[in-house]
Amino acid sequence: MMDILEISQQHYYQGRLTEAIDVLQAAIDAGEDNPRVWLAYATRLVYAIFVLNYDPSSALDALDKVFALAGDDPHLQAACWTQYGRAHYYVGFEEREFDQAVHYLQTASQIQEQIQDDRGLSESSLFLGLIEQFSGNREKAIKLFNKAYGVGMKHPVEKSYAALHIGLLEQQDEQWAASLERFQEAINLRQSVNFMIALPMPYIFAGDSLAELGQTASAHAHYEKAIQFGQEVDHQRAILFAKLSLGILYHDVGDYQRARPYLVEASSLAQKMGHISAQEMAEERISTIP
Repeated sequence: MMDILEISQQHYYQGRLTEAIDVLQAAIDAGEDNPRVWLAYATRLVYAIFVLNYDPSSALDALDKVFALAGDDPHLQAACWTQYGRAHYYVGFEEREFDQAVHYLQTASQIQEQIQDDRGLSESSLFLGLIEQFSGNREKAIKLFNKAYGVGMKHPVEKSYAALHIGLLEQQDEQWAASLERFQEAINLRQSVNFMIALPMPYIFAGDSLAELGQTASAHAHYEKAIQFGQEVDHQRAILFAKLSLGILYHDVGDYQRARPYLVEASSLAQKMGHISAQEMAEERISTIP
């Protein structure tokens, strides 16, 4: 069982989400009924709703199976509630319909508090914080992100997400130096466990803070790192935003010769991906180049 879980996690950490799912699917098709294998499978399917546009019903059906196999195990039950919450968060995000997600995540967090499941509590608190943030409740979001950070202290992946989102709120407050420290912490935590799939984005956010601090060369280096890691794990969204950020960086300091190719590439990528707002941002700046 552990070999299957480790192989799947390695695929996932390296950005091969489909392969991570396929390894577990093969075991399940061969008759595997261990609830931890099913939980890993369901968790990967939940994430695939977000990054690969998977049908949510597959993830929810797998979670139902986990719940049936979990029996009276509160750790497994809480993990299921967390993943139900994540799935409904992704499904309801565009319309900001979070009621079901909140119900599931709060149910999970209550159990996790009782059984002192710090890793699980960090994850559920993070998603509750995201819901508060996107519902306009900034102070509640900050408290939940800080909680996720505190209880996730011994769990690098969960702690890295909390640090990242605290940094993004600091960035909104134009606390560029403070946010940069948070993003660098997220980078270090992810590198410590070889969590490569999630490395590109904190490099981009760190580059944004560096750009605001006037450190153009360092910002450029961080954006290039994001492109490098994005290519290694096929993170097309990260590549798009790193190139867009590079174009904006040089456009806004008046270096139009360097800005243009990045902006053109970003516009083309955004068009292929159907990312209208990113395409508009790139084309707006292209139109102002003398």
